Amino acid sequence: MITRQAVGLIALLLIFISACSQSTDLPAAALEPQFGTSRDDYAVDVAVQRRLGHVYVAGNFGERAFLRRYRRDGSLAWERQLGNRTRAVAAAVDGEGSSYLAFAEYDDPCCFLGTRRGASVIKYGASGAQLWRRSYPDLHSMAVDASGHLYVGGENAVRKYAPSGALIWERRPSNRGARITNVAVAPSGNVVAASDNGLIVKYDARGTQLFRSTRNFRYSGAVNVALGPNEEIAATYTDSGMEGTVLSAGLRVFAPDGTERWGDSVYTFGSSASPAVTFTADGHLYWTTEHWACGGSFTFDYEVWDLTCSGDDDSDPSRSAILVRKYRPDGAVVWSRVFNKHRHGTDASAAIAAASASELYVVGATESPVNGVRAGGVDAFVLRLDSQGKRVWSR
Repeated sequence: MITRQAVGLIALLLIFISACSQSTDLPAAALEPQFGTSRDDYAVDVAVQRRLGHVYVAGNFGERAFLRRYRRDGSLAWERQLGNRTRAVAAAVDGEGSSYLAFAEYDDPCCFLGTRRGASVIKYGASGAQLWRRSYPDLHSMAVDASGHLYVGGENAVRKYAPSGALIWERRPSNRGARITNVAVAPSGNVVAASDNGLIVKYDARGTQLFRSTRNFRYSGAVNVALGPNEEIAATYTDSGMEGTVLSAGLRVFAPDGTERWGDSVYTFGSSASPAVTFTADGHLYWTTEHWACGGSFTFDYEVWDLTCSGDDDSDPSRSAILVRKYRPDGAVVWSRVFNKHRHGTDASAAIAAASASELYVVGATESPVNGVRAGGVDAFVLRLDSQGKRVWSR
């Protein structure tokens, strides 16, 4: 027979369990107006400092590169903008909370159509004060480890620099010209680099090559790489047709020794797909890419989605939405989410980062309203998701 005291204890236990199962997400700050200008604006990278809860977003307001630091609740801590004819390339953060903005400079004031004049990295303190600026002429990608070592991907070159700026080593991973599109570094100091000809290469902290892998697609390029908690490697790819139109976005996951484990792909049929990937400490993997949002049902490796849009422009291949997908370490899909599916036009993600299993950030560009507002043209966006892929806040 259950006593009145036992019933009370069970009730308290249920309340405790319910409270523990609630999301730890902080309440979002008041929504700010959609940031940006009346011109085309893009967010291109995102980096998080897990210990301090800082979120850094790099992108472009028209032809001006910017770096923004957000708090976990979505409020803006500070913003830095560079001069005209600059384009953001990457963002990074070190163990002390200093942030890094990599950017290129051009000699044409419009649309980056002119000659690239060089590239640089600026280091900012946690408060946004500029600490230094250094030039790296052929920079195309960047990573920073917890100690402040800088890794630069250039034209067929991966370079490691000391915090003082001194070059530690340089490696050329390909026998033919290849642009290093992304670099990632593990706590051990091991480095993985991806190139636009489909090459994935891994080095140890001293620059010794550990493995290399090349995707044998005729029109493909590795776009983004990430290292998991056990140094498993995830790499994203795009496969293109003769006209340069991206037909699919791919994901491949490798064991630490380079053995390929599993993969996935989706149909995109666009020109701006830039698939990105990240891990959380528990080994789950998160992948985001642009995909074609109209035209009926498509079979994506695990399911069939009806992506038919309403309106007269259903057949327009330029219209796209943002896909975010979560995987278990064995490659099984946990959930898939589609965002910004809207008849205004193209929506594309560019980068993804995880502060924890319940704190995920996606950035990119959209022609859809953000918080009900469009600033004009293409707008940059920041989207925070929880562990179930649900929106916490957006900017």
